[in-house]
Amino acid sequence: SEYDRVRSEFLSQIEAAYNNRETTHTGNYIHECVRNFLDNEAMPGIEFENMLYGAMAPQMPVEMTNEMIKNLVSVSDTNLVVLSVNPEKEGYQQPTEEQLLQAIHAAQQMNLPAYVDNVKNEPLIAKLPKPGKIKKEVDGKFGTRILTLSNGARVILKQTDYQDNEVLMKAYSDGGTGRYSAEDKYNLNMASTLISASGLGNFTDTELDKALAGVQVSVSPTLTARSEFLSGNAVPKDLRTMFELIYLHFGELKRDDKAAASALNQMREVLRNQAANPMKAFSDSIQTTLYGKDNPRLVLMSEKDVDKVSYDRVLEIYKDRFADASDFTFMFVGNYDNDSIRTYIEQYIATLPVVKRNDAPVDNRYNIRLGNHTSYFLRTMEEPKSYMVELWQSPIENNLKNQVVADVLGQVLTMRLLETVREDMGAAYSCGASCDVSKISDGSCRAVVEVYAPIKPEMCDTTLTVIDDELWSLVDRGADEKYMSKVKEYLLKTYTENERKNGTWLGYIEDFYRDGIDGYTDYQKVVQSVTGDDISALAKQILTSRNHITVIMLPQE
Repeated sequence: SEYDRVRSEFLSQIEAAYNNRETTHTGNYIHECVRNFLDNEAMPGIEFENMLYGAMAPQMPVEMTNEMIKNLVSVSDTNLVVLSVNPEKEGYQQPTEEQLLQAIHAAQQMNLPAYVDNVKNEPLIAKLPKPGKIKKEVDGKFGTRILTLSNGARVILKQTDYQDNEVLMKAYSDGGTGRYSAEDKYNLNMASTLISASGLGNFTDTELDKALAGVQVSVSPTLTARSEFLSGNAVPKDLRTMFELIYLHFGELKRDDKAAASALNQMREVLRNQAANPMKAFSDSIQTTLYGKDNPRLVLMSEKDVDKVSYDRVLEIYKDRFADASDFTFMFVGNYDNDSIRTYIEQYIATLPVVKRNDAPVDNRYNIRLGNHTSYFLRTMEEPKSYMVELWQSPIENNLKNQVVADVLGQVLTMRLLETVREDMGAAYSCGASCDVSKISDGSCRAVVEVYAPIKPEMCDTTLTVIDDELWSLVDRGADEKYMSKVKEYLLKTYTENERKNGTWLGYIEDFYRDGIDGYTDYQKVVQSVTGDDISALAKQILTSRNHITVIMLPQE
């Protein structure tokens, strides 16, 4: 049964690649060419591979794999290499060569019972309710169709031929984890881990993986401060299964205490090993400097904090977030059959539970602090290096023009810093910048400039000065035309390439129907209209707001 599942999954992936052969991205061919050149891997093409695997795989019994294992696993010490990586710390006894060999010999002598593969041979949903109805259907933006269902849920459909074998889905609802108090901060921090460890319907997570072998489908939930989401994808032949998983995600999660305990133990081990890592200290310092060390919602998990996590509470929060489908919007983009998808919508979405509570996000005030804040600290490192992050922010209106100007500013600044900090000064191997328009906890937006780089310790102060000078030069003189033209060319090229990607359209649709922003129709005109004065004005607005945060980690002498 294990072998059958793996074989079925492998053939399903090959079939998916074959069905998408007319729209394969260039990058896939590049990787094949590289493997052919470097590793002499055959490159016959997906048509031949699909035929070859389809013919050969069913003729290869499980015994072939079991015999191959015997040839691969060493049964003597004459053809054996053991690599043991161990912590170098006080009180830890390094294993000797003899102890390692003894452990291996002991394992070889164990009488191990054969693995029992327990598989649930039952449908994902035991009993379905009577289908609901599509009450209203109208044309929408970007060639979409907007469906209003009998339970109040909204569905937005866009049928495409960009990928023959792809349907993408996203569902969102306002609310989010901001509705819960700071007392739940550890539960919320571990929520995604524990949700992933849980199952759906009558299936544990492990049982569900087995049941979905050979099915090209995925659906996963996400909780953010202001919203809850479902994201998914499927090949057209497995579209019904994707709808089944959507339906199950609105029920109670399948509790799995053993899997949850294992996930929490793994997190304890991760946190224990991170304690000596300088980059963990750097990450924690960034968090405390950005949000304030006394912020009640700040989460810096330690090993002992894992004990404060309640699996019961995580399940309770998840159930609450997905208790009401009436305020959800479901978006589907891809190559689907119109009649089939409407049947699935009425059966699996129009029958989801309804509370009609009109949830809204709550301002939990967990935002990057205003004002000037600086954190310098020292850490012992094997390779002395300074790490720095600088951040500036300012309130801004969320519209397409501001988003594009911010994007151009960030890319121009990156190009300038690579020239000055990396090439001219030789202060860093890498240096990057970004500028984004980001929504904060109360729903308003800020423009945020971030600069990050690992720097030579002796050049830290000089580099900070250069970064400051580069930003103020954008205020005083705007962006040089040679940088502007390169960035605009890149943005327009990317825009054209993304026009035939389902994921891009999913983003356009969500931006428009959630925030009223059309990121497609006038994008090219807006990009072409951006001037050096626009860059100067935004840079000035951000810098003169006097909201500046600096975090620097220096090596301990």
